[in-house]
Amino acid sequence: MSTTEIVTEFQGAIDADASAKAEEKKRQAAVANANAAAVGTKPRAKAFKSYLLGAFAGNPEVLADFALEEPKTATLTSAERSAAAVKAKATRTALGTKGPKQKKDAKKALANKQTPAAPAPEAVPAAPAAPPAPATTPTKS
Repeated sequence: MSTTEIVTEFQGAIDADASAKAEEKKRQAAVANANAAAVGTKPRAKAFKSYLLGAFAGNPEVLADFALEEPKTATLTSAERSAAAVKAKATRTALGTKGPKQKKDAKKALANKQTPAAPAPEAVPAAPAAPPAPATTPTKS
């Protein structure tokens, strides 16, 4: 292999690398432009999505045309509802009409009150040790 061939081979690799770097810079600039354009449209897109969900609620075929699904509704059991009602009532009575600092302290106290600590495991008394076997001396017969 001659020196000219080696130089040509390395120059080809250098040129390909430079070309790839230039294309990467173009791609990064295009992505930055797309992101900047999307920032301005986000509020409008969110409002449009909300409109579509409201206008076509109960019509999954039309929502599927927009690549949307109906939001799933949470179903609470009666036990969960009653627990939430008890918690809400306790929060309202604890907080009442207080200032922000008093509410902060009251919320901490209420959180400690509503989340009871796990009871400490009771110490199990150790079984009494078996008495040692009586020592016997061998008898000579």
